[in-house]
Amino acid sequence: MNRDAFVGKLERIITAIQTEKDLPLHVKEIHVFGSFARGKEDPGDLDLILIHETLTRDQEEQEMKAIEGLGTSLEQKMNNRLKSNRESVDIAYGATLEQVITRFSIKPKIIVKLWSKDDHQWQVKLAQIGLPSPAFEMEIESYREYITKLEYNLAAYQAAVGVRVIGNTPLLTQIQEARIKAIEEIRKTNKWEPLSIL
Repeated sequence: MNRDAFVGKLERIITAIQTEKDLPLHVKEIHVFGSFARGKEDPGDLDLILIHETLTRDQEEQEMKAIEGLGTSLEQKMNNRLKSNRESVDIAYGATLEQVITRFSIKPKIIVKLWSKDDHQWQVKLAQIGLPSPAFEMEIESYREYITKLEYNLAAYQAAVGVRVIGNTPLLTQIQEARIKAIEEIRKTNKWEPLSIL
């Protein structure tokens, strides 16, 4: 499914959370993660985390009944209100973001807070998903500078110790010539012959 279709689903879910007064849970934050949060054009699904207010005593009792098999959980009631079973929308619920993340076997690398009770500018944040962050751009620039320095150092090294060829004659650097003279001196004084491998 293409990204625009998931944006439509997301808009519908956020609108329901903002406007419907009798939802089973009182949502205070909406986070998105997974391929959609990474900016993929054709994400496989829409992964959401909904952070809700602390449960009231009545809500806790409903949850206990659901655990005992005597009713429907608040999370299932929320899902029934926000999406259909056939939709590729996965929603995780919790009182804190940390609480939700600890339940994941694979921790999400990117989690984007799209909406909160105090900040409804989710469209702006949504438009920024997939764009490189300023911190990322700065990191890339520092790598570019580092690579440039390496290239300069390599060029300087090659100029200092590399053999340059003029015509068919190699032109040795001063360092290479000094090494050759030192080997010649050792050979003369110690009658030492370097080993040649043919």
